[in-house]
Formats: sequence, structure tokens, C-alpha cells
Amino acid sequence: MPATTTDVDALHAAIGALGRSLGADTRDATQALYAPLHPADQPQRILRDLAYGPHARQVLDLHLPTRAPEVPLPVLLFVHGGGFVAGDKGGPGRALHDNIGRFAVEHGLVGATMNYRFAPEFTYPSGAKDVASAVAFLSVMVGVHGGDGTRIVAMGHSAGAAHVATCVATPELRTRSAGLAGAVLSSGIFDPSALWGEVSTAYYGADAASWPAMASRPGLAACDLPLMFVVAEHDPADFHRQAALVLADYVETRGQLPMCAIGRGHNHFSSPAHYGTIDDELSEQVARFLIATTA
Repeated sequence: MPATTTDVDALHAAIGALGRSLGADTRDATQALYAPLHPADQPQRILRDLAYGPHARQVLDLHLPTRAPEVPLPVLLFVHGGGFVAGDKGGPGRALHDNIGRFAVEHGLVGATMNYRFAPEFTYPSGAKDVASAVAFLSVMVGVHGGDGTRIVAMGHSAGAAHVATCVATPELRTRSAGLAGAVLSSGIFDPSALWGEVSTAYYGADAASWPAMASRPGLAACDLPLMFVVAEHDPADFHRQAALVLADYVETRGQLPMCAIGRGHNHFSSPAHYGTIDDELSEQVARFLIATTA
């Protein structure tokens, strides 16, 4: 049965009542709201833990339609968040982030969800290098599974968005990511030196003087790839400000805004959890960008 406006409004009201915290209580309560909205068994075919590099965390899952496509499909590569030190691509019995792979398949794409190496063992720009390696891997092998290795869109959330942004903004990494056709950057960090709150010294290092050189802002503004920026209505203010800074740079450099969206009713944790559910206002905006970018 289709969702009613009342269903979705009640869900958003519950999310709004949780506030803007990044704490574990808010995370767990938000994910509990969405757990009943995801199927117990994923309907798409999933190939688990394909290695795109030698490290144990350099693996990805491929999400495929149940029938082989007649023509190669574009690819959505999702990069999870977790404060640079935690998080996971999903797996059997865990809806998050298999729901994003399902969302991709439902919209005519091949989905890929990746893990990457964590700080403090691996510091800046290791995450961006992992994104570039995953894109390079997919560009070569996804054709065997019905994907088009020349039409890959990378979508990152939170720390994952920071990694995708650095990959896109760094010419040598973008060159390694030859199949990359665009990027969706959701609640990301684009300039650690401009954060109002705490900087992840585990990833960026403790030397504040080095942080400005790690900003992806200038490279994003100069990048010719199609970009979409997303923030959640109930994200902490720092994520709104990070987006505003990079959007201002983009306008100064290119004379217009890129695609951007505010996730009405969402917080930092519901933004990735809502894909593939009845709560589809934001995800359909992202889907339109994906389809237009890979047409």
C-alpha cells in the first residue's frame, strides 16, 4: 500500500524530536524507526566482499537486478560514514546499507557499497585513495555483471562524503577514477580548517596548520564533473555551513549553483537509512540526478 503524507510526516516528526545530536542514542533511535521499513530479505542479487585492494577492508558488495540486463547499466557506488574510524557497507541480516544497493537496482542502476580503511591507522587521504581504487576496480570488472564501467556515480555520506569529495577534487585521484561520471556528497566535510566543532585528528592529524591544504573546496569548485550536494534538515549546523562554504566557492568559480537538496525531516542518520523506503522525497531527488548524470 502506498504511504500517505501522514505516515511520512509522523516519521519526520519522530526524527525531529530526536534533535540534531550525532550521539549513539540518536543514531540507534533513528535506525530503529527505519528498521521495519526495510525488507527482511533483500530482493536484489548481491555479490559480497569483492576485493578491490589487498587490505581486509578494501572490499565492496555488488547489488544486481535479478535478471541480467539487456544493456549495460550505470553504477552507483556508495561510501558509508562513521567519523573516519567506524562504519560498514552492510551485510547479511543488516539492512543498512544494503538498502542503498536496493535503491540503485530499483532505479535501473547497478549498486555497489564499499568499505575503506580506517583512521588512526590510515590517515588523510587514504579514504579518497580507496574510493579511487574502488572506482578503478568497478570500471574494469562491472561489465561482466551488466554494469557500465564508464558511468559510475560515487555517493558518500558524512566521512564517506569527505572521501568522495577529496577523490573528486584531487586531479591525480580523479585520473585514477576514469569511470567516474559524477558524485553525490551528503552531509560531508569539505574543509576541516573551517569546522566550528571538533576536527577528526585521527584522520586529519593534530597539526591545525596542515588542515587548510586538506580542503576539497577549491578542487570541487573547479571540477567539471556533475555534483550534487545534500544536507539533512536536522544535521548539526557544521554540516550546513560546510555545504554553504563549498556552494559559495562553486558559484564564485562557475557562476551558478550545482544541484543541491535539503532532506526535509531528516537527521544525520536518517539520510542514508531512508533510501528504499516509503520516505522517498529526498531519495527521488537523488535518483533524478543519477539518471540525468548517467543518461
